[in-house]
Amino acid sequence: MGALLARRALGDNDERPPLVTTCAWERLRIDPVPGPRTRTDFTGLGLVSGEPCEVLPAPTRFPRAGRSFLASPRQSGARIFLYDFEGGAEGLTGQFQRLAMSLEASHLVVVDVGGDIVARGPEPGLRSPLADSLTLAAALGSGYPDVGGGPRTGRRRRVA
Repeated sequence: MGALLARRALGDNDERPPLVTTCAWERLRIDPVPGPRTRTDFTGLGLVSGEPCEVLPAPTRFPRAGRSFLASPRQSGARIFLYDFEGGAEGLTGQFQRLAMSLEASHLVVVDVGGDIVARGPEPGLRSPLADSLTLAAALGSGYPDVGGGPRTGRRRRVA
């Protein structure tokens, strides 16, 4: 949801459904089995260029112990894609590149609603900036201009 708000604030008024990519990294407060989820932990993900990654309104499920709080495409009006950290920052860079090419996106905008991405480490209440750090490293390595940039014109799309 934070990415969708940022999209609006950046002045992106593309009428096509927004493209949002996210990870599933659940916290102990809300899940008895915390930590990162991989794309293989879910069933019913839609394929994009042969890779299971699109969160679909009805069939996408997390069948294992614990819970996942992925946003629903039905509620958000966005196309939502799941990435994971199974291959580290390099594997995630590849996921971003393949997804952006498949969706004909020209930019990648990183949105961190909680702000962990700019943490140094000793901040009170900071749990783990690892997911945010890996995401930023992969986005920067993806080769897409203006990671975190502002509005763009043209027919190509951005992935937030």
